[in-house]
Amino acid sequence: ALDTLGNTKWRVNGRVLGVVEYLWAAGGNIAGLIDRKDVPIPERPRLEGLKQIQEWKWSVKKAEKINLERHSLRCDTELKLSVAQKMKEEEGFYYPHNIDFRGRAYPMHSHLNHLSCDLCRGLLEFAEGRPLGKSGLHWLKIHLANLYAGGIEKLSYDERLAFVENHLHDIFDSADHPINGNRWWLGAEDPFQCLAACINLSEALRSSSPNSVLSHLPIHQVFHWKP
Repeated sequence: ALDTLGNTKWRVNGRVLGVVEYLWAAGGNIAGLIDRKDVPIPERPRLEGLKQIQEWKWSVKKAEKINLERHSLRCDTELKLSVAQKMKEEEGFYYPHNIDFRGRAYPMHSHLNHLSCDLCRGLLEFAEGRPLGKSGLHWLKIHLANLYAGGIEKLSYDERLAFVENHLHDIFDSADHPINGNRWWLGAEDPFQCLAACINLSEALRSSSPNSVLSHLPIHQVFHWKP
């Protein structure tokens, strides 16, 4: 099992990385990215009553705590982006895996991997693509609806497909103008994965042969097994 997981070839999704780099350079605080600015430290009040001083001290401690948390999250984001930027030109790379005492498999690379946050999952895709085929196109649409979430993921498959069909204009706009467009993808629960799915689905639907378009996306599926 570990050999199979370790032999899966991954690569960086360059288009999503470009969007992430732009948003991060603009200050973050969007699509789940942490704000790159610290919150201001409150100034000492002029009236030095006991109550005012106590409230000021608490507000200073609160601001300092927020800034420490933001610093930690900014460092984490910088590490993830630095790995993605170094690997973006690579044809593909692999993740060795470990199994814990419960039998769960995890990638050994801690900063950028396919089991991490939405940012990491949106930045990664399979290096070896496969033609969508009829069923693949079907599941890509359902996958996109699941990523948008907000209750959409709990609807029937037909209703999720209808949701995607009703938002094709938004999906095309997200793929073509992710930064300067309507930014429909930012409303998703997993925005960067949603953006990657919008790009892939737009390529397929604009093709003269959608079923033959290559997809590199990991698409989650749920199967109900019955004995």
